[in-house]
Amino acid sequence: MNYQQLSRTESDVTVNDLGEISKTIGMALRDDDTTSQRELSVAFDRSGGILSRLLPPSKVERARQDLAVRGMKEQAARRAAMMEIYTETRLEIARKQADTLIASVGISLQNSLASFAAEQVFQLHATITEMRNRFMESYGPAADQIELHQGRPELYIRAKEQLNCQLDMQFETMNKLLSGFVKSLSGRVVR
Repeated sequence: MNYQQLSRTESDVTVNDLGEISKTIGMALRDDDTTSQRELSVAFDRSGGILSRLLPPSKVERARQDLAVRGMKEQAARRAAMMEIYTETRLEIARKQADTLIASVGISLQNSLASFAAEQVFQLHATITEMRNRFMESYGPAADQIELHQGRPELYIRAKEQLNCQLDMQFETMNKLLSGFVKSLSGRVVR
């Protein structure tokens, strides 16, 4: 498994599964290191005292040392590949844990937003109902008062136009408040 395959793990691969992979790779790296150090030590350890250390190694000893060095190079390449997989495994664990945390925080935020929205809808409904009732209570007497002045067209026509403008403004304002509330709430849900 290389790191590209690991970064595309299926959703059923758990953090525990990845933790086991990581643990196994870590143990393999430690064990491999111990074995290679032992092999290298054996290849370069020549018994026989100081005199044998001054003499050049025999062909057999030189071949053993060359094999040990070649083995170390191959092991270094294996270790590098294993370290890359180990690193990607740890990163994938972190990604999955972060996704879980983000999802749980998102659910909590959605619950808070739903509670907030429900309370605000209730308050907005109460406010608009109160505004509408007050306006309607004042509108009737105002309309009746205007009707009393039908004999004076200069007052009657202007007062009637003004009352109609107030009527339009009242209901347009309430509609804008409702639309603005819905738009604001929608913007919060999308984020």
